[in-house]
Amino acid sequence: MSAAICGAATSFDGDPLEWTGTGKELFKGFVTVVFLILMPMGILGSFAQQLTLNKQEIVGGLLQFVLSVTYFMLLPMGMYRARRYRLSRTLWRGIRGTQTGMA
Repeated sequence: MSAAICGAATSFDGDPLEWTGTGKELFKGFVTVVFLILMPMGILGSFAQQLTLNKQEIVGGLLQFVLSVTYFMLLPMGMYRARRYRLSRTLWRGIRGTQTGMA
């Protein structure tokens, strides 16, 4: 058994993988991440930078630290959820991919 890329489709053991996801699902996920995670973290990061510039280094630094820890905790979880989504929308010989466990 080997996975190979042939042309525009990925195949495994001679049979192509079938994608059943939609662009609407991908767009909804993108909008959710941008508006619920990235924008608030960007706004809080700008606020922390303003605090640092206004001679409140301790509060600004603490907020930056909390944002950094939050970012590095959310990154693996986002990667896990993206892989789980892609696998759940991929079929091979009628068998749907899956990923179990927790992020």
